[in-house]
Amino acid sequence: MQHKRKLVLAIVISAVVTFAATTVLYFSVGKVIPAVLSKVFAGRSAQVSLIGDVKRYMDYFYLDKVDDAAMLEAGAKAMAQSVGDPYTKYYNPEEFSRYKEGTSGDYVGVGIILSVKEQTGEIVVVAPYDNSPGARAGVLPGDIILAVDGQAVTGDMLNETAKKMRGTDIANPNGTQVSITVRRDSGEPFDLTLTRSHIEMITVKASILQDGIGWLRITGFDSDTDIEVSDALASLQQQGMTRLVLDLRDNPGGDLNSCCRTAGKFLQEGDVITYTEDKSGKREYYKAEGASVSVPMTLLINGGSASASEVLTGALRDHGRIAAIIGTKSFGKGIVQGVYPLPSGGGMTITMAKYYSPSGECIHGIGIQPDTVVEMPGAQGKLISQLSYDEDIQLQKGVQILKK
Repeated sequence: MQHKRKLVLAIVISAVVTFAATTVLYFSVGKVIPAVLSKVFAGRSAQVSLIGDVKRYMDYFYLDKVDDAAMLEAGAKAMAQSVGDPYTKYYNPEEFSRYKEGTSGDYVGVGIILSVKEQTGEIVVVAPYDNSPGARAGVLPGDIILAVDGQAVTGDMLNETAKKMRGTDIANPNGTQVSITVRRDSGEPFDLTLTRSHIEMITVKASILQDGIGWLRITGFDSDTDIEVSDALASLQQQGMTRLVLDLRDNPGGDLNSCCRTAGKFLQEGDVITYTEDKSGKREYYKAEGASVSVPMTLLINGGSASASEVLTGALRDHGRIAAIIGTKSFGKGIVQGVYPLPSGGGMTITMAKYYSPSGECIHGIGIQPDTVVEMPGAQGKLISQLSYDEDIQLQKGVQILKK
C-alpha cells in the first residue's frame, strides 16, 4: 500500500466543513523565491502608515487598555474580507494549524463542503462527504444554511460558519452535536442535528456493473486520489472492463495537482488538462502525464460537482474522451486559491487565478451543461451514495449510452 504523499506544491481544501475550492500553491516561509518576496513587500512602509496612525490614536486616546494582538488580528481579517471574496481569508496561527490538519483527509467534523450562492449571497451546501455526519443527518447538495445553533449566518460569514459547524472552540469536538437550520428548494426552513465524528475520506469507489461496463466514482481529490484511481482501474481491467462510467456527482473538488494526475489516466501524454491565468495575464499550463486508459466512457455530473471535478470534466470533454456528459449542470467554480503561511505562524488563502478548460472556457458562475440532461426525482431526498442502481436513473442512462 502506498504511503500518503507529502503536500509540497498543492494542498486540498477538504476540511471538516469548509468552502469548496481548488488549491495549487503552498509557499513555505523562508523558501519563497527572493524576487517574489521583494514584490510582495515592495512599498510596505507606505502601505502600513495608515494602520500605524490608527494604532497610535487608539493607544493615546482610547479610554481602556488596547489589546494589541486582538487589534492586529481583527485588522488582518478585515483586510482579507474587504475584497468581498469568500475564499480569501486570514487565519491566525491556531486557525491555520487546524486548517492544515483538515486537509489530510482524516479529521473530526461534520463532513460538509460549503460555498456561497453568488446570486443570493447565501451559504449553500456543495456536497456532504459519503457516510459523514452531514450525510447521515440528511443534508443534501443545494441546501441553504440559514443558522447554526440558532444564530443566523450569511455568505460573508462563510469561514465563521464552517468553524462553528466544525466545533473549533471545543477542546474535543468528537461526539458533540451542532444544530443547523436549512432551507431546501423553496420549502420552509427546518432543523437538523449533526453529531461530529472522526472522518477518514475514501475518495474512490469502483465496481463492474454489467456486460464489462465499469463504474468509477470519485468523491473528492486529496493528495492520494490519483493513486486510488490507478488501483481501481487496474482492478476493473482485471475483471474484464471494456467500457467505463466515470461518476463525479457531488464531487466538490480539492487538490488540482491530484486532479490533473487523475486526468492523465484518460488522456494522451502532453494533452492540456487546464490552464490558469492570473490578473497580469500570466498563464500556467497543466498537461497529462503517464499511461492512458482508452476504453469508451460516459461521465456523470450534478450541481454538487465543483472546482477540480469541473476541471476533469472540461478536459475529458474538450479532448473528445467521453461519449456523453450526463446529469445536471455542475456547480460553476472556476477560480483557484493559493495557500500561504505567514511568518507569524498564521496563514492566508487568496484567490489568485481563474482556470480554463483546454478550449479556453472559464465556467466560473456558469457551470458545465451536460450533453444529456437527466433530472433526479425531486422528492427522492437521497444522496448519490444512498441510491440503489434501480433508483439511479442517471447511472442507468450512462450505462445505456455505452451499450449503444
